Amino acid sequence: MGAGLLQLLGLNPQPAMSNPPIQPSATPAAADPYAGAVQQALKQYPWLNKLGAPIKLIAGDGPGESESFMPNADENPARGNYTVQLRSQKAKSNPQVWPDLIASESMDWLARQNPQYQTMAKQFRASMTEPQLRNAHQSYERDKKLFPRDKRTFEEHMTKAQLQEYVRGYLFPKAAPGWVGPKGEGQYTPQQMQLLENFRQYLHGDGTQ
Repeated sequence: MGAGLLQLLGLNPQPAMSNPPIQPSATPAAADPYAGAVQQALKQYPWLNKLGAPIKLIAGDGPGESESFMPNADENPARGNYTVQLRSQKAKSNPQVWPDLIASESMDWLARQNPQYQTMAKQFRASMTEPQLRNAHQSYERDKKLFPRDKRTFEEHMTKAQLQEYVRGYLFPKAAPGWVGPKGEGQYTPQQMQLLENFRQYLHGDGTQ
């Protein structure tokens, strides 16, 4: 019986196929090994959700434990993201500290964007003791040797780098150990500790505006 007659009888035969064609399997994209740390940081530190750009954690090379890059910075290896780069072997091999490193590096964003942070940082700068200022000058001289093309002044270095180190050292001792305590690098005064505690409460309250 021909196919045309079967169709007239309403049988609508389907063409016979011995085996369905084999579709090429798509290769799954490699999972981001740092995505879980980003999600944990966003949950643990809610102000990170308000920075204004996606956060990207990556591994790289360079001085220090970690570094951060503003989304549109030319040197950002993942432009469009607020990129945090793990640099030291110690940081790369310790996933437990990654969420804290992300949160601590967010201080660089706040230093550029957040009025509450900027006000707190000015107050901290005005309260710095002579030993703290000596350490800051030593850090400035080290950075000039590491980054000879960076022509920032000492005060620019304080605003863009050194003050964030003091804030990180107090608020994130897991990510920046060795800053708190009687023999810590920070040598924080009671006034400075209260200032930083107030800022901690601000961050864990409403977060960035």
